[in-house]
Amino acid sequence: MALLLTMGSLSVADPDDISTTSSPTAHSSLSDHDQFNARDADVIFQSSDGVRFHLHRTNLGVITGAFPGAELDTRDEVVHLAEPARVLEILFQYVYPKRHPDLENLDFQLLAELAEAVEKYEVFPAMNTCVTRLRHYTPQHPLETLVHGIKHDYPKLIDTAAPHLIMSPLVAICEKLPLVCIVPWLRFYSYTREAIFGAARSFIDRKGRYSSCHAGDDEICNQCRSCVLAWIADLEKIESREALQAALMKYQDYPRFEYCSKCSYACMHMPGVAKMCEEALTAIRSFSSFLTGERLA
Repeated sequence: MALLLTMGSLSVADPDDISTTSSPTAHSSLSDHDQFNARDADVIFQSSDGVRFHLHRTNLGVITGAFPGAELDTRDEVVHLAEPARVLEILFQYVYPKRHPDLENLDFQLLAELAEAVEKYEVFPAMNTCVTRLRHYTPQHPLETLVHGIKHDYPKLIDTAAPHLIMSPLVAICEKLPLVCIVPWLRFYSYTREAIFGAARSFIDRKGRYSSCHAGDDEICNQCRSCVLAWIADLEKIESREALQAALMKYQDYPRFEYCSKCSYACMHMPGVAKMCEEALTAIRSFSSFLTGERLA
């Protein structure tokens, strides 16, 4: 399902990211990359930190969508790229018929830079590999992976990352999202939190008032009611999904409340509320459905 938001990758001709020159550069020292230094190479790329990569235009034209192919003569000019050598040395391994690099042990920052360069220069063989690895880092870096998924139209990555952010402060999320995603995020945020916390409050409000919770499944005493509603309000203030899950697990047994002596300090409704919130948290509606304009059922 295609998203309404589609932000294409940057063109290789973007003046802020790439330039060609045959004149001396401002780098005090230049070096050739040991692995990419073939004698018959016909195009030279220079990283932002002064490392030159000698490559073959035929391979670039076949494997990528943005680098100059065999039909374009760079006339021995050096093509300057905005990425550092540590990114380009991984990126360029994908343009040759050889075993691709293992990305499993890349730290997140390097992986994120590589994934962005892969999309920018349209290095097709590396795209899905990078997305798969980004998904692995989603619990630790949900906002970065969400933004990457939105920018480059990866619905599965979007829907993996979004639930991890449902407890995060709205301002922090909206500051990073593209403008066209802010309203969909507000709708997603409101809908999801109502499904988790609003349903729990309604569950308690439907209970009849009684002198003791143990009078029946449909009754709750005033002390327990106040404690449970205050607890739900505290849950709403938690700022991470993981912390919320931990709090819910803690209360899936019968917790003791110092205020409610009528129920022997244990509320029989608390485990049900905790379970209801946990089930709603694990059944979050996909954020990509809000981006496509899909109507709520």
